[in-house]
Amino acid sequence: MRTFIHPETGRRFSTGRKRPDAEKVKRALRMDRYMAVALPVPPNRTYYARNAAASLGNIFGNDVEGDCTIAAVAHDEGVFTANAGGPIFVPTLEQVNAMYSRCEGPPGFPAIDEGCDEITVLNDYKTNGLAGHKCAGWMTVNAMDIRQCMTALWLFENLYLTVELPDAWISPFPSGDGFVWNIAGEPDPNNGHAIVACDYNFSVPNYPKFVVATWGMLGYLKPGALMKYFVPSAGGGCYTVLSQETINRAKGRAPNGFDWAQLQADFAAL
Repeated sequence: MRTFIHPETGRRFSTGRKRPDAEKVKRALRMDRYMAVALPVPPNRTYYARNAAASLGNIFGNDVEGDCTIAAVAHDEGVFTANAGGPIFVPTLEQVNAMYSRCEGPPGFPAIDEGCDEITVLNDYKTNGLAGHKCAGWMTVNAMDIRQCMTALWLFENLYLTVELPDAWISPFPSGDGFVWNIAGEPDPNNGHAIVACDYNFSVPNYPKFVVATWGMLGYLKPGALMKYFVPSAGGGCYTVLSQETINRAKGRAPNGFDWAQLQADFAAL
């Protein structure tokens, strides 16, 4: 786990993601198992982040502790609840830390503060939840297939992303909203981090990008960087998390072309 200092404010930020066991990743459900040729083409942009500012602008402790994998769960829940039309869910730091402690394992946070791997966190999200907010399940997404990534984000309102940040992305450290992460050298295994992609915009010619939330800021991730860094061969990962509510909304977006019955059967069997 590494910490960084904001160049203008002097504020501290942390990482905290550990690489998961490769065999656990291989055994995970894969999104392409449920996709068919008849699946509708995703739109060229989405608008999920604009309703979730109260969550996406919250660091959830990742400035002073290595809980980035849990902060990403909190950001997901913020997006899900904000786009459900009800009150947005913004957990307290105490609630975030309770999940962090479980996922670290005994003795847990604050006795230890060494970060978590995303497979442990995503499984706990389904089993125990964050302050009672549970996901229905999660799947791996092929980061090398940008169309699949767009489809996952359009249908399920998120990509849960893990990465070993290249040093150029954090030196200099992002100064605020609007930072852009593109291909910038090799991934650094010392910089394990988790973020959430909560929108994409492919409507601007020559500048397609994903909108990502991390450290209370919104920035942009270019497709080439997604393909290079968020794959297991680079120490990264690309997932999408589903709640029952997002599944219900996704069925309205794509009633055909996705094997909803098999997906829910597989989630129930986990």
